[in-house]
Order: sequence, then structure tokens, then C-alpha cells
Amino acid sequence: MEHSREPYGENLAEGYDEMTGAQAVKLWLTEKPNYDYAPIITVLARDECLHYTQVVWRNLVHVGCARAMCKNG
Repeated sequence: MEHSREPYGENLAEGYDEMTGAQAVKLWLTEKPNYDYAPIITVLARDECLHYTQVVWRNLVHVGCARAMCKNG
């Protein structure tokens, strides 16, 4: 799985079993301990908390969602 590198935030999750949207969000929230509330330019230089910041971003106005399954399950 690879992020698109578009100018918008993007969180991806994958699993070997059925994953609900709530489980995906819970997974991204586990990155909270890696976020130190430093200036955003510092945060953007690190990967270990970007999913968390995308979930809690104050100015978030639109959310999209999609789900796909491989041919073999």
C-alpha cells in the first residue's frame, strides 16, 4: 500500500480479516504518544504520528471512505 502524495491528508489501513472503520480509526489513534505538539513543520518531517494528526485535525471539513477486497479474499 502506498500513499498518493496528493495535497490532501490520507490515512490507509489494511488487514487480513474484516476491518471496520472504527477499528481503522482506533489503529490511527495509537500514534498519539508519538505526537509532541511541536510546530507543524516539525511534525510533517516525521511519519510516526501523521495518521493521528489527520484524525484530530481541527479544520477537517470533509471525510471520504472506501473499502476494497482482494480477489482471493
